[in-house]
Amino acid sequence: MWTQERLGRVGMAKLDRLSPFDREGEAPMFHASPRNPVWEYVLELGQARDALEAVPALVTFIGHTHLPAIWHLGEDGAMRGSVPSAGPFTLTPHRWLVNPGSVGQPRDGDPRASWALYDPEAGTVEIVRTPYDVAAAQNMILNAGLPAGLATRLAEGR
Repeated sequence: MWTQERLGRVGMAKLDRLSPFDREGEAPMFHASPRNPVWEYVLELGQARDALEAVPALVTFIGHTHLPAIWHLGEDGAMRGSVPSAGPFTLTPHRWLVNPGSVGQPRDGDPRASWALYDPEAGTVEIVRTPYDVAAAQNMILNAGLPAGLATRLAEGR
């Protein structure tokens, strides 16, 4: 609501006209998922499989949930999911769906920024956690007139 009010009708209309870019690229990125780039929450194996089947890339990046996750559709057709561990992982054959988490408003109990480092030449992706000034971000949220809960959850990571 806060964002919609600030964007106004003209700004919202511009956003409504946007369409996904580079769906056929080497590593397409979607706010939510390839099937519904704005709103779909990919949280389960079946949703991850459907998302992977919507694009041809070896690795596809998604977000929206604010939860880091990795799904792999193996050559055997089996779908596997996991929470990323420390260090890079190798993009073994077939298809990968990666949610790097969130640079703001995390939902996994870790207040640090969570982002992905993709190295296409090495065939790896790493989910990286970076500390940042949470108190400064909280102050900016409160000073902008956003709900206090948004500031509180930054420190809690949920």
